[in-house]
Amino acid sequence: MPFNITSTLDTLNSHLRKTGVIRHSQIGEYKSIPNTKECYAAIWMSDARVAMATLADTIEVHTVTVRLYWGAFEEPIVNIELGLAKAVSDIV
Repeated sequence: MPFNITSTLDTLNSHLRKTGVIRHSQIGEYKSIPNTKECYAAIWMSDARVAMATLADTIEVHTVTVRLYWGAFEEPIVNIELGLAKAVSDIV
C-alpha cells in the first residue's frame, strides 16, 4: 500500500504551528516570499522513490522539505540567524 504523504504533510504542518515559533505555515511554496519579522514555513514533498522491493512490499523513501522564511532585511542580521536557529531547534 502506498504511503499517505498527505497525512504526513498535514501532521508536519500542524506540528510547525504548535511550536509557537512559526507564525504561519502552509503546504506548498508561497507565491511571493513573505518579508516579515516573524517566521513563516513552507512544506512540500521534494522527492519520493522506491528504495527496495520485497516479495510482499516496497520500501519507499520520501523527502519532505521545510523552508523557513524570516525578514531578510531585518537588522542586525544576527537576529535573523538566531531566530532561524531557534525555530529549527524547536521543530526538530
